[in-house]
Amino acid sequence: MNTIYFRGDTTELKAAIADAIERQHESGNGELILESLGVRDGYFFDIYFEDTDILQYASRWSPNIEDVAKLCEAFSVSAHHEWEEEGNLVYGRADYRRDGSYDEHFIPDRWFSDNVKWPDFEVDIDEYTHVPTGKKYETLLDLIEKHYEYPIL
Repeated sequence: MNTIYFRGDTTELKAAIADAIERQHESGNGELILESLGVRDGYFFDIYFEDTDILQYASRWSPNIEDVAKLCEAFSVSAHHEWEEEGNLVYGRADYRRDGSYDEHFIPDRWFSDNVKWPDFEVDIDEYTHVPTGKKYETLLDLIEKHYEYPIL
């Protein structure tokens, strides 16, 4: 799951996303957002765009950071991107500038091994424990949000 917070004039971006959403409803597949501009910009699936300039969608296996950079550059907007994929422990953030440049940060695997005690689904215990404090959380994302310190990008 990807969540992107856009900043700037998003009028044209919203129109391109609305077009991609319409194509997605017709095809049932992931779509290109920049297709109307002739730019190949990756895979966006289950796209949802809120009026508050927040885009949510699924990507394949990992976040499509370079594709989002193309969106920012094409529509001259900046953005903050957060992603989470619990099955493969892919969590992180990126900040994009209007020129398409960006800084990214993935939570390192080592942090998970040092800080997370995983649920024991065999005995129906589905809580995550923060190892250093012993505090328990219903979701891994809750634990991350409480205990992981992202660097300033």
